[in-house]
Amino acid sequence: MSGITAAAIYGSFAARQLGESGQAPRDIDVLIVGEPNLDEMYRACETVSEIVKREVTPAVVSLLEWREASSGFLRNVRQAPIIPLAGDWISLMSDKAEEGTTRG
Repeated sequence: MSGITAAAIYGSFAARQLGESGQAPRDIDVLIVGEPNLDEMYRACETVSEIVKREVTPAVVSLLEWREASSGFLRNVRQAPIIPLAGDWISLMSDKAEEGTTRG
């Protein structure tokens, strides 16, 4: 999809898939970094939701927002497990490392 720099699953679904214990997730949280066409992105999420029989909940942030990580939400996402779907997450995560934060 055009306008997407990177995408990853985060939240409880990512944590469970990567071996963390806890309750089964009700939805799949997807972080989109970039500036996608929102109508196209929501349609894609609805299609995937129908296929996997679980709600897919997107969160969209610009590349600048990701790099600045000024919100508590982004600070939490940066420290939690993620499952990369698209894009260069090694570079995106090294942006974070250069800022002096660490990944949990």
